[in-house]
Amino acid sequence: MSERVFTITMNDAKRLTALHALGFMYCQMHNAPTVILDPIRGMIDELTKAQGAEPGQVTVDQSEQTVRMSPLPYATARPTPVTKLDYFQRDRKGVAPTIAPTGAELMTVNVVAATEKPIKNGRALEVIYNVAGKGGKAKCFDASLWPYITPRQGQTAELWILESGNYLNIVGVRA
Repeated sequence: MSERVFTITMNDAKRLTALHALGFMYCQMHNAPTVILDPIRGMIDELTKAQGAEPGQVTVDQSEQTVRMSPLPYATARPTPVTKLDYFQRDRKGVAPTIAPTGAELMTVNVVAATEKPIKNGRALEVIYNVAGKGGKAKCFDASLWPYITPRQGQTAELWILESGNYLNIVGVRA
């Protein structure tokens, strides 16, 4: 049977991660046979001799079954920014639009309370909020938006609010 050859391309950060994982695995295998330890030592040697490697010295002490590694520079990962999505009230056919309804305004409000209220043909979520020191009240008729609003009680929330006659309706949420 011929030996299969695999080629792995990795950046330096992944190389260092693999090197640390192999070093940890090597240290955990105190009584493993040489047949298992030799390939691990070989991979550690290959990863430390990788082209462009920083001078991080890896020492494998076979008598103590330990791996010592001098500190290596790690790539610092920047946290990915959280992208908030807009969720809008569904139409009568159950389709959620991808853009805000005409006339809706995105407002950042402090949600004081969110309570379910019975209405003539179902239920609605009544939201009492503060914005710029003024209080307000709006209703949300789409129950699929409620899970984005109710946990925000006592916190700020970004709500799409549409004025409909004398009433304010929540037609969307940015979460």
